[in-house]
Amino acid sequence: MAEGFDTGVLRERDTWKAFGIGIVLFCIIAYASLSIFGLSSSIYGVSEDAEQVPEFEVMTMNRTGIDDSIPLEDGMVKLSDLRGSVVILDFTAVDCQNCHYVQSHMEDNLGSWQSLSSEYPLVALSIGSWYRYESFERINDTFGDPSSSKHMPWPVANGASDSIMLENGTRGDIVEYYAAQNLPLVYVIDHEGYVVAKEGTGTPLDGWRAFDRAVERAIEGDAESLRFGIEKADRSFSGVFVIGLFLGVLVYFSPCAFPVLPSYISYCLSLGVREDELREEGKLEGAAPSPFEVGVFAALGPA
Repeated sequence: MAEGFDTGVLRERDTWKAFGIGIVLFCIIAYASLSIFGLSSSIYGVSEDAEQVPEFEVMTMNRTGIDDSIPLEDGMVKLSDLRGSVVILDFTAVDCQNCHYVQSHMEDNLGSWQSLSSEYPLVALSIGSWYRYESFERINDTFGDPSSSKHMPWPVANGASDSIMLENGTRGDIVEYYAAQNLPLVYVIDHEGYVVAKEGTGTPLDGWRAFDRAVERAIEGDAESLRFGIEKADRSFSGVFVIGLFLGVLVYFSPCAFPVLPSYISYCLSLGVREDELREEGKLEGAAPSPFEVGVFAALGPA
């Protein structure tokens, strides 16, 4: 293999021109993919109709000096008990690596946010959202233990499928009602119980500027114009199918997949050019799939 490699190509000027163009294109595509991925995650589960967020009740780690810094009853906290405060509501999981970037940002800024002089104090509450797979004990050992590298020095709770308290007296799943199927997810809830900011990634392109500004405005009591609602996910067959198809397409705009799109497109185009050759070799029977068909089935595959 070494004998067949022409090292002389590395001395060609055109080689390095092509290499430079490749780097530029890679950066452009990567930035575009991050932008599209961030935009899509920011609009998922969002409604233009601003409504107060659903009431919930969750069990905290009940740590002295940390979880009891917010109103508790037998270790349980209700969102309504935090009314009058600005709440950073963080949906997280132990095995969600991107979630830990969110918590790192919170830890770096909570002190400065809480030091701002305002009649609306800020509190943070992280809720374990993969409660069907991650037990209360594991959440406590990971986020509640001071010796853990992922320790959270603010209240931490574990969600449940019956955490939501509906007006008719029934219960609901907190992940469903807060559109927290995709993690990480962090909301800013103002002192009257309205969402004023949402972030669905641990590495936003603007470096958290929009989110941080929304926190500051909420603390100042000046975030009414930022309010929006949370749209409950449609769990019907058609709703799940449409979301699955959308997410399947979205896979190609994810940071890890979008940069390989040029080579993927080139490969598909080359198959079309070689259609007659492939037929002669017996490798293709029937009509070759159209670009539209390739796109649809590719999207259905990840979905």
